[in-house]
Amino acid sequence: NATQDTIMYASTPGEYTPGYKYKLVNKKSAKAAGIATDNALVVQKPDTDVNDQLWTISLTGTGNDVKLINVKSGKALSILGGSTAAGADAVQRTWTGTDLDQSWQINTLASGFYTIDNVKSGLRLEVTGGSLQDNAQIQQNATAGQDYQRWLLYYVP
Repeated sequence: NATQDTIMYASTPGEYTPGYKYKLVNKKSAKAAGIATDNALVVQKPDTDVNDQLWTISLTGTGNDVKLINVKSGKALSILGGSTAAGADAVQRTWTGTDLDQSWQINTLASGFYTIDNVKSGLRLEVTGGSLQDNAQIQQNATAGQDYQRWLLYYVP
């Protein structure tokens, strides 16, 4: 989409606009993180500019930790059961304000891509197995330095 711009996100607050909508697009697959049909799982899907692929990013009130809220559901990007295990699924659920599995650190890479790390587990958001398939699950895992753990953040006006 020619009207989208990659956000200028840094480790200091104010580099993104709270409440604005962004898409999380995986570097390897070029697919957007969205909500799976009829359940709470977060998956990758072709970028179709629909609300289930849009997320608001805002500070949680703790340092530079952020929450990502799905525009369609109003629910927060979280880890299933608050797990700290590698391979635990990313899901959406109601923002509690206290569960650290709903808090994230967004890190800027020199390439212009970003990594997204869960505050509770310290693990990185990725597409499971580096899959290129539609509806592949998004999960947390140990840092691997691979493209399936890198994301573009696109501002959507």
